[in-house]
Amino acid sequence: ESELTAHRAEMEELLTHSHVVSLHLPSNPETRHLIDAAALSLMKPTVVLVNTGRGAVVDGEALADALEAGTIGAAGLDVYEAEPDVPERLLDAQNTALTPHIGSATHKSRDDMARLVARNVNGVLDGTGAVTPLHGIGAPGRRRPRPARQTGALSSGLPAGQVSRAGPAGSSKLSCHRRWPTP
Repeated sequence: ESELTAHRAEMEELLTHSHVVSLHLPSNPETRHLIDAAALSLMKPTVVLVNTGRGAVVDGEALADALEAGTIGAAGLDVYEAEPDVPERLLDAQNTALTPHIGSATHKSRDDMARLVARNVNGVLDGTGAVTPLHGIGAPGRRRPRPARQTGALSSGLPAGQVSRAGPAGSSKLSCHRRWPTP
């Protein structure tokens, strides 16, 4: 902390003293509406609230109220509570910068995503499990869904068991390597 000239603070202190509040956290029951009317009322009238995490972390109606009333200075949002719908009041606000959930739209991010998909597909296909299993789907030892259902367009049209490996091909494309039966 001393090396960075920083100190740990509770959320109330952060909201009260910050010039910019930038949110980068998942949406779950504990974080839903973490930034609500009460949290917004603690912020400086000049604060800029940035949310690139998940839409449900911010109470959109309370944010619109705070922007209209001048309780906070501005908001920059890349995510929304009920995507793809954006509340009209936020669209009409003069002190907002709104983007269509494109925070990850960089070549590096998209390449990393493609590589992660390939690693997940390969892990499920070779039986070691997905790197990032979803609710147990793709976990080691779990019965594997048919390839066309599991990997969508990547393996659609291929007979079951014919996809053996997937991997990045070029800058941000996935290639599919087929396992051909031997005569």
